[in-house]
Amino acid sequence: MLKWRISVIAEMPFFDRVSRRIVRSQRTCMSDIGVVEPSSKGAVFLSSEDMVWLERITYGPTGATLTRYRELGRQAFLAEQLQGADGGLPASVQTAIGTMDISQLDLPALQQQRNEALAQARALPDDMARAQAQREIRQRGARLTNQARQRNLLRAVHSPAQLREQMVWFWLNHFSVYSDNSWFVADYGERAIRPHVLGRFRDLVLATLRHPAMLAYLNNNQNQKGRINENYARELMELHTLGVDAGYTQQDVQALARILTGVGIDTGRPMKLGDKLAAQVVQDQGFLFDPRRHDGGDKEFLGQAIAGGGFDEVERAVDIILAHPACAGFIARRLVHYFAGEHPSGALVDAVAKRWRDTHGDIAAALDTLFNAPDFVAEPGRRFKDPYRFVVSAVRLAYDGQPVADPARLVAWVQRMGYSQFDRITPDGYPLADAAWVGSGALSIRFDAARSLAMAANRAMTATGSPVLTASPLYEQTLLPRLSARTRVVLHRTRSESEAAVFALASPEFNRF
Repeated sequence: MLKWRISVIAEMPFFDRVSRRIVRSQRTCMSDIGVVEPSSKGAVFLSSEDMVWLERITYGPTGATLTRYRELGRQAFLAEQLQGADGGLPASVQTAIGTMDISQLDLPALQQQRNEALAQARALPDDMARAQAQREIRQRGARLTNQARQRNLLRAVHSPAQLREQMVWFWLNHFSVYSDNSWFVADYGERAIRPHVLGRFRDLVLATLRHPAMLAYLNNNQNQKGRINENYARELMELHTLGVDAGYTQQDVQALARILTGVGIDTGRPMKLGDKLAAQVVQDQGFLFDPRRHDGGDKEFLGQAIAGGGFDEVERAVDIILAHPACAGFIARRLVHYFAGEHPSGALVDAVAKRWRDTHGDIAAALDTLFNAPDFVAEPGRRFKDPYRFVVSAVRLAYDGQPVADPARLVAWVQRMGYSQFDRITPDGYPLADAAWVGSGALSIRFDAARSLAMAANRAMTATGSPVLTASPLYEQTLLPRLSARTRVVLHRTRSESEAAVFALASPEFNRF
């Protein structure tokens, strides 16, 4: 890993050409440099601790965020964020989201359309025509998935419920599914993840467990009596709830797989069942518990007996998992790592885990403990922004609330940096460790992204008569006070406002929080 005394921008090809000239000029004494200092008239600057706190529970403050924080104070602002109410998007952004196919078609409608398209493709006698029809089905899935990425980015940039948007990303990554041109991942994010991101962890686990996107991705739709598939059972414990070192055994994995038999996807085919089995059927928005496919024998799971039954077995198993001592520590460690640093203090993890246990997995309560802990604002700048956070925070700083007209470009940059939602093939989600994003190749792409985002934002601000990035009050109140002397020299010696904006977004101070 690069030592951080070497700037992020020092790794960039474009910077190499400019920096030689700038470094020579650093012999000039600082009093002659003319470095810009904060000049926002009448602005009340927040303390450095407040700024660290805001940088971590939001994707970076906007002018509206700062105003709201000053009005409410930290505790009331946090309470509002923990409520996570939707709304507050600019009208043009809300209209753009509302016109997307994913906003107008529910899962049953999409399933019906896809089933009909697949049936029509299979019925085609010509091989080339059939291949073309199947390609069009995959292309439609790719478009729907890309709309989901755009919708999530637009909300992350513009929603005042910043904590909610961060937790949408966090849980989508934690309960990761791979799109593979799926028609259904948008619904997965909207219905299985979003409603529960600040609620009860039990509800979140069960919502992901029942969604067709997860069932298809981890093959539980293939798990049935006499033909056990352990994939989802294993990942449910290892990746979603307990961690790999929780002490469960292969026998526990097999028992959970038996419990999960019959949990699958509703294909719409009619079922002929007697009254007893019909009473055990569970159907809901593409989910089906089919008792004919379920192993109804008694099981022993994590040291506890589970009597044979129906879907109630699954709910009982989830409760046993969530009550396991390892669950609170596993989730608390990931939350603290994401928000406060990859090497968190044991005391902070323990405090969050205790609140988790005391509230039986209340996500908002655990976050309340985390955000109020003194350790939360310790060691500012120790987290390196992952690509998603980098893009969102750059746009929030550069546009300061003005609507973004081209979300597809934002998606493209996140994809180029290797962090695109629904593109992680393995079920472990993208790594949270900084080392994944600080290689020289990754930083070179990041500089290219900074250049593209900054120049597009400056053009948009100029067109509306708004201050460009490095002349904006938001920049003067948030990023400028944190810049090192070296970075200020670099910015002062740039040749234009657009070039200064590029280097501001590529600076080490902006890239850490």
